[in-house]
Amino acid sequence: MDPDILRIAQIVAVFVIGLSFLTVVTHAVKAAYLRSRRKTELSGVGMSVDDSRFERLERAVDAIALEVERMSEAQRFTAKLMTERPAERIPAPASASKEPKS
Repeated sequence: MDPDILRIAQIVAVFVIGLSFLTVVTHAVKAAYLRSRRKTELSGVGMSVDDSRFERLERAVDAIALEVERMSEAQRFTAKLMTERPAERIPAPASASKEPKS
């Protein structure tokens, strides 16, 4: 093989490998930059605490907890009444109460 053609092939191969390496590095740097920019944008948005909204939320949760406690107390009371109530007597069938005729 001609040494000039081999030399040109080596130069082209080094050029292609170098270009591929630069493309990968460029994309990695761009992705890292966009990720850091997105983090800084997200950290500043929606992270402030509104005290009045927080107080309303706290009052609503307290009201719900109170209602749940009332319902559970009513359920306990009903269950207690059901257990303390005397057993209902089921009337015996009419045929069982009569003595058999002989």
